[in-house]
Amino acid sequence: MNAMKSITVLLISSVIVTVTPFHGRAAEIFNRIVAVVNDDVVTLYELNQEILRNTGSTSDALEAQGDERYIELRRNILDMMVNQRCAQEKVKEREIEVGQEEVDRHIESVKKDNHWTHEDLLATLRANEMTYEEYREEIKKGLERDRLIGAEIMARIVIREEEVRLYYEEHQADFATEETVHLAGMLMTSKNLEEAQDVLTRLKNGEGLAMLTDLGTLETNQLDPELKKVVDALSVGEVSELIVRPNGIQIIKLLEKQDKGIKPIEEVEEAIRSTLYEQEINKRYTAWIEDLRKEAYTKIIF
Repeated sequence: MNAMKSITVLLISSVIVTVTPFHGRAAEIFNRIVAVVNDDVVTLYELNQEILRNTGSTSDALEAQGDERYIELRRNILDMMVNQRCAQEKVKEREIEVGQEEVDRHIESVKKDNHWTHEDLLATLRANEMTYEEYREEIKKGLERDRLIGAEIMARIVIREEEVRLYYEEHQADFATEETVHLAGMLMTSKNLEEAQDVLTRLKNGEGLAMLTDLGTLETNQLDPELKKVVDALSVGEVSELIVRPNGIQIIKLLEKQDKGIKPIEEVEEAIRSTLYEQEINKRYTAWIEDLRKEAYTKIIF
């Protein structure tokens, strides 16, 4: 089986659970507690397994590549696991529970996105030393945290019109457009000027337009200098004079022209809302998870 795409179980801010194909087995792991969250613990074995699932490499292999980078990665993943445990405590408190049917639907979605059969999924899980039952439980917990975050954060976010307009005004460069032209044309491989002139006369009289091929919309700065000079001299609807090329004679018709400028706010409003919404989710999630950690007893033992 070829190398496969990662299985993404959940991705909301820093709450991530993934399974990534890898080759080889981890070295012998001596287990111990590395973090405490209220009455729960995170073990070294669990941390190493999470590192494996997120990177596709064992802890030993990553440590051998560079000590400082490995320590930072290990700390980030351990922080993520502590955040997940804190969120899971709140899930229990709110009595949030995801049913098996929803877990089934999520698994089917994962398989569909990766073009996997069920056997492909099982093989990938085996390669990552994870049972199907453990995988289902991880999905269940992730979806429950997803639902909690939706209620605690996402449902409360409102993006106001003035925020959209302010973002638009402060990021004008992001919405700049180059001059574009919509062209049609034809290339006659014969260099018989008399024949080409007859075709041009017909086109200018509005005849034989079906001979032209739609060349699409292009930015004028992408045109070769000779063609750009011809196009710049045309008015919309006008047909060029004969353009003699090394491989034939070309005729161009300018169908439409859009000047360089800024996209109107109506055209980019939804994209701006999505950007602001994502920024607000990240900001609120960070503050929310910090509050959860303050409410809980947490201790990193590393």
